[in-house]
Amino acid sequence: MNFFRAISNLLRFDRTNWKVLALCVLAAGTFWLFNALNKNYATTVRLPLRFEFDGSRFQAVEPLPSQIAINISGSGWRIIRNEYGIKVPDITISLERPADVRKMSAASLLPVIASQLEGLKLNYMVTDTLFIHIDPITKRHVRVIGATDRISFRKGYGATGELQVTPDTASITGPASIIAALGDSIVLHPKAESLASTFAKDVSWSGPQESLLSVFPSLFAVHLPVDKVEQISITVPLRLPRVPADYQIAGDSIHVTWQVPANQITTTNQVQARIELPRLTSGETRFVMPLLSGLPDGAMLIHLDSVQISRNPK
Repeated sequence: MNFFRAISNLLRFDRTNWKVLALCVLAAGTFWLFNALNKNYATTVRLPLRFEFDGSRFQAVEPLPSQIAINISGSGWRIIRNEYGIKVPDITISLERPADVRKMSAASLLPVIASQLEGLKLNYMVTDTLFIHIDPITKRHVRVIGATDRISFRKGYGATGELQVTPDTASITGPASIIAALGDSIVLHPKAESLASTFAKDVSWSGPQESLLSVFPSLFAVHLPVDKVEQISITVPLRLPRVPADYQIAGDSIHVTWQVPANQITTTNQVQARIELPRLTSGETRFVMPLLSGLPDGAMLIHLDSVQISRNPK
């Protein structure tokens, strides 16, 4: 019993004793932490990455790497500072000729990064390779074309003229590879549903990687005349050239459909269709679109049959 009473007395503290005990534990823990942080450790960290190049002459085509993973060693204090981003400078990579660089290996990055680590030793690169794509900035003048593929009309209505775009040229500035892929023209796709009157609207261009491009002007006036229309469908005989004996043409006429303004007087007897024979190899078959002439003024072609042409195998 005396043994258990002694244990009980040992654990019996008043409030003052508990405060003293807590301060002792805190002091011991602080001493241990400071002692541990003064030792050297090795760890893997991710550091922010920044590329330096002439932004007035070059532009990144794809997002540049924003971090790089490396294995470092140093005192606990410095490693914690880098791990939690306290006063951590960006790793800066200078590019004198950025358009000529597509990737950077660990061997080339090692000395660049090691020189920027204050008080830390770079053991090895965890990130093996950095891939970058930077192009020279270039400018091109292109034609601007309008398309009606995203425009629909109320029943009995349709376009009674061509889609007009003003201005019909634009200047585009951006990375050279993207500018080259655009070709000589860009296409506007205005959107409208169930049109029953003339469409007029300012439209901006949207295309692949448009966020990297600067287009001037930024808006284009689009105009499409719309009115009541009627569709006309007829069968037109094919005018054939001299056909070689081993060529076969499927059919001697085609179906043609066009639309005109409802109040327009239309004649169909002047519509003609002809084909030009392609050069075919033995056993080859192709579908050829006929050439039309004589459509009424203001007519918009809706449908035109293709013609199957075959060459008999030898």
